[in-house]
Amino acid sequence: MALNSVTIPGADANERLADPAIAEVGLGIHGEPGSTQVPFTSSKKFAEIMLDKCVKFGYGEDKDVSYLKEGDEVVMLVNNLGGCSVFELNVIANNLQDCVANFLGGKDKIKKVLVGSMMTSFNMIGGE
Repeated sequence: MALNSVTIPGADANERLADPAIAEVGLGIHGEPGSTQVPFTSSKKFAEIMLDKCVKFGYGEDKDVSYLKEGDEVVMLVNNLGGCSVFELNVIANNLQDCVANFLGGKDKIKKVLVGSMMTSFNMIGGE
């Protein structure tokens, strides 16, 4: 989720997310557009949107795609792209953990939660 797009040094400003009422899901750290733009909403709703994208994406090799489903066990990574405070990031992580646990059938299905700035980008406000 992002509220602003990356500003690459020397490049023109990207105005794709100039509207403060819009957030973007799945954008790239180099300014690539995300998969969807959504209305700005609460952290709880953003958690639902992020989980929905993960559930529908699937994982696997070649054409053998498996989808996240109830009972699966996961490691949850909440990455700060660079603009969130620790407080904001932990609110997001907590909402997402509740949402994922509810979907999978319990918090015991989340084996580890990693929260921090693992990969960042210029001027990024949001988490992925």
